[in-house]
Amino acid sequence: MALVIANNVCGTPSAATQVAGGTEGLTIAINGAAAQPILRVEGLTFRQGGVLLILRRPNGGGPVTELRYDTGTARSILARS
Repeated sequence: MALVIANNVCGTPSAATQVAGGTEGLTIAINGAAAQPILRVEGLTFRQGGVLLILRRPNGGGPVTELRYDTGTARSILARS
């Protein structure tokens, strides 16, 4: 399964980021580049270069319901509905 995050600047698409999980763990691909492994910082926090991904679970248990995506200049919070 993959998650695609599209960043917009003033309504114009500026970047697309794809996060996917596989047998090797999580990977990230930015603007169609080859997927790169995401390094685990701790718990459900991962980093690839300047991009920080934080997965959150309600009350610390159960399935992940939120992804926080932080590039240092832009932040997105994606929640499962």
